Amino acid sequence: MHGYRRFCNKIWQASKYVLLKLPEGFKRTTELATSQLSLPEKWILHRMNTAVTETNRALANREFSKSTQITYQYGFLWPIFRSQYVF
Repeated sequence: MHGYRRFCNKIWQASKYVLLKLPEGFKRTTELATSQLSLPEKWILHRMNTAVTETNRALANREFSKSTQITYQYGFLWPIFRSQYVF
């Protein structure tokens, strides 16, 4: 349980950091030019989308423990994502 808590805290802290670094007037877009992404970026997005889909499915079925495990399972991407894209 404590491991999940620490993991969620890491995600929270990085999210706050990224949001503070967004430029003034930043506008979110719904489209992503995937043709301009590198292969590692495409791989990370694919893994993230898979995790989101599986987590949403588990939450819809009220399988809270499973949704946490899925999120934590894909957490091995966290060090890669954090070191390459956040900090």
